[in-house]
Parts: sequence; structure tokens; C-alpha cells
Amino acid sequence: MAAPPELPKTRRDLLEERILGMLAWKKSEFLEKLEEKNREFFSEHHRPLLECVLKEKLPPGSEDLKANLEKLALESELLYGEMPASPDASQGGDRVHEEFHVLVTELGREHVRGRLEVLAHEIRKLETAGEETKLIKHLEEFKELSQKLKS
Repeated sequence: MAAPPELPKTRRDLLEERILGMLAWKKSEFLEKLEEKNREFFSEHHRPLLECVLKEKLPPGSEDLKANLEKLALESELLYGEMPASPDASQGGDRVHEEFHVLVTELGREHVRGRLEVLAHEIRKLETAGEETKLIKHLEEFKELSQKLKS
């Protein structure tokens, strides 16, 4: 029996994998830059990998996780390993750390977009049901998240 076809990766999946790869490759350099609040942006699919990186311990029988982390680390090393330092010495950091920051920021934006999609669906249901009180709360949250996404 053939394996089911793999679904195409979303932008969020790709961002998560890049971040996980950088963490697996050079945890000591990047872990402090991954704030606690940003960890909640990871999907349920990639959260076990994140936990393995954070705890530096794989659960028993998780050879697949280990292989996946090693693959992501190698991809990061190949992609970022030879990246030169920033040409502007006044920036103080190098391009790899800037790239990590951009990836985490974009993952946060994807998290907000996902929440907006859920809210839009809930707002439609509440409008149909005529639930004004809940609708107002959802519309306020939607507006707040939309503003956050614009900034």
C-alpha cells in the first residue's frame, strides 16, 4: 500500500523548520533570541521538535524526530554557515542573527494571520446566529489583531 501523498508545506511550516534548524545547528547562539512568547507560535506538528531542542533530550523511540532535527540542522548549516558578517559594522550583529530575528518575526505574523482566519469564521457564525455580545468582542479582537499585523 502506497504512503499517502505529503501535503505541500505552508509558509508557516517553512518558517518553523528554518527556525528549528537554526536552533538545532547552534542552539547556544539562537535560543536566547527565541523568547518564551514566540514559542507558542509553533504549530502542534513542530512543537515536539521544539521541545526536543529546548530540553536537549529526545523521548524514547523518537528516532524520526532525531533524524528530522539532524536534517534541519544540516540545512541551516549549509544555508547560513558561510553567510558573511554584516557589511555595516555599526549594526553589531551578523546576518545570520538578523535572519533568525526576521524568521521569528514572520512566524509571529503567520500566527496572527491564522488567528484572524479563525476569528473571521467565528464572526460569520455569530452574525448568522445574531449573538451581538460575543460578536462585538470578536470584532474588537479582529480589529486589534489587524492593526498588529499592519505594524
